[in-house]
Amino acid sequence: MKILLATYWAVPHVGGVWPFMQQLQKHLQARGHEVDLLGNGGDPGDPYVSIIDQAKFHKSKVRPLLSEKLSKETYPSIHRNQLVLYTELERYMFELAAAYLNAGQYDVIHAQDVIASGCIQRIRTGSTALVASLHGSVAREVERQFGTVHKSSTTSVAKAYFHALEHFGASSPEATIVANDWLKNMLVQDFKVPAQKLRMYPYGYDQTAYASRMKQASDVRKPAGKKVIMFAGRLIELKAAHHLIGALAGLKKRRSDWVCWIVGEGDMQVKLRAQTKALGLEDDVVFWGKRQDVPQMLQQADIFVQPSLLDNQPLSVIEAQLAGLPVIVSDSGGLPEMVSHEQTGLIYPVGDLGFLGDQLKMLLENDELRLRMGINAKQWATKHWDLNQMVDRYLAVYEYAIQKRRGGAPE
Repeated sequence: MKILLATYWAVPHVGGVWPFMQQLQKHLQARGHEVDLLGNGGDPGDPYVSIIDQAKFHKSKVRPLLSEKLSKETYPSIHRNQLVLYTELERYMFELAAAYLNAGQYDVIHAQDVIASGCIQRIRTGSTALVASLHGSVAREVERQFGTVHKSSTTSVAKAYFHALEHFGASSPEATIVANDWLKNMLVQDFKVPAQKLRMYPYGYDQTAYASRMKQASDVRKPAGKKVIMFAGRLIELKAAHHLIGALAGLKKRRSDWVCWIVGEGDMQVKLRAQTKALGLEDDVVFWGKRQDVPQMLQQADIFVQPSLLDNQPLSVIEAQLAGLPVIVSDSGGLPEMVSHEQTGLIYPVGDLGFLGDQLKMLLENDELRLRMGINAKQWATKHWDLNQMVDRYLAVYEYAIQKRRGGAPE
C-alpha cells in the first residue's frame, strides 16, 4: 500500500503530531508499506510544502498570484479578520502544493488535522482514499486565543470560519479517527460530524524503543532529599504550566521536600520564569529547556503533572505512565480518560490551583499511595498504549477507506 501521512502544521513540529507521524511511518514501513510524509517547512525567507526528503513546493512562487486572486474587492468577507485571511492564503497554497506534488499517486492519504484533511478533499481525484486522525480541535484551540493572540473586533467571523473548517475537515474523509470520547462527542454534537464517519482508537506507543531510551545516560541528577514534580511539554498557554507554578507557591508554605522540573520551550518561557521569581520559587523550580533525555528524567521523577486548559491525549502523559509515575491531570478535554482517579493518578478541576496543591501534598506525604499509583499506571499503560494494535486498526481503516472510495464498502 502506498500511504501519505499529511499535516498542515510545520514539520518537524514541536508538539506530539510529528513524533506520532514518524512512529506510524516507521511501523507501517516495517510491515512492507511505502510511506511518505507531507507538511509545511522552511523558514520565513523560503517557506515551502514538501514531501519530506523528496520534493518541495515553494510558496513564494504562488503567494503574489493568490493574494491578487483573494483580493479585498473580490472576497471582502475573508478580509474582515486577519487570521481568516492568513489561513485562507496558507490553505490555498497547501492545496496547490498537494496537487503539484502529485498526492493522487497514493492509495490512501492519512491527514493529521482538519485543515490538511479539508485541503486534500478539495484537490483529490480518482481512487485515492482519505482518512483523518484528529489530535484535538483546531476550532476550540483558536477560540481560546480570541482574548489574547487572536484578539479582534471580528472574532465572530473567525469563529464561524474555523467552525466550518472543523466540520468540513472531519466530515470529508471516508473515515475519521479520534482517540477518545471527548473529541468524538464534541465533533458529533458541536460540529455536526456524522457519527458513522468516526472511529475511536487510543494511541499506541513504541514501548520497546522507549525502554531503550530510558537506559541511556543522562547528566541530570535528582537532588538529595527531594522528590521531583515534573512537567514536560510546550510552554504555551494551553499547556498551563503557569497553573502548576501557581499551585507550587501554595505548596511551598506547607512542604519543602520537593523540586519541580519543567522541560520544554515555548512562547511563555519568559513569563513563566518571571512568575517563578515573583512567587519566590527560583530555588524550587528548574527550567531545563528542550531535552533529549526526557525518559531518563522521568525515571528520576516522583510525580508528573499535566495541568492543561485543553488537551486531547498528550504523549507526555503516556510517557510518564510508562515510566511508572502517578499522573495528576486537569479535567479538560480527553485527559480524564487517560487516568483512573485514585488508581493510576489524580484528576482535579481545571484551573483550581488549591485543589492541585492539595493533590501534590497528598502524594508527597504518602509514599505508599504514590508508589502504588505509579505501579498501577505502568501496568495499565503497558496494556492500553499498544502500538501493534493501533497499527492493525489503522490498516483496517485504510482498507475500508480504499474500498469505500472505490464504491465497494458499506457504511
